[in-house]
Amino acid sequence: MASRNRSRGVTGGTAGEWPADGSRGARDGSPVVRDSDPAEEYASGPAGCASDDASLIRFHDLAGRPRGTGFVADHHGTVLTSHESVDGLSRLVLSTAGDRRRVVAAADVTPLPALGLALVRTGGLGVDPLPLTTRDRVEAGTYVRIAAGGWREARVLGATDV
Repeated sequence: MASRNRSRGVTGGTAGEWPADGSRGARDGSPVVRDSDPAEEYASGPAGCASDDASLIRFHDLAGRPRGTGFVADHHGTVLTSHESVDGLSRLVLSTAGDRRRVVAAADVTPLPALGLALVRTGGLGVDPLPLTTRDRVEAGTYVRIAAGGWREARVLGATDV
């Protein structure tokens, strides 16, 4: 029996049986595990988010390797992302769900490593900003947008200490 998940594909059948493609499995007869193509996996979207979500901006290095995602935070086109997505790169390629692409230089990045965030100045992406709040606490009953298999609207039920 074969199965597949997001990060790995499994081929093969019962113990001791060789895969149909002629490749050799583990000596104990367990199924052959192959890594899936990262480009194919990334094209389907980051874990938990729809790839066609118009509000997400995808970050790649110049070689096309995925680095992370972000979103437009203001009407000037400033993209908010994780610090690790942009750290150490001299240039980045930003792309939208509509296949608009823009190359930005390190000078366009404002790193905020203490917060684990970075701001990237862009323009011409044609993506509407997502609303942000500066409140320390969100009251119960407030509606918020969360990434859960795409963007969803949810209502806050309460707060907890983490």
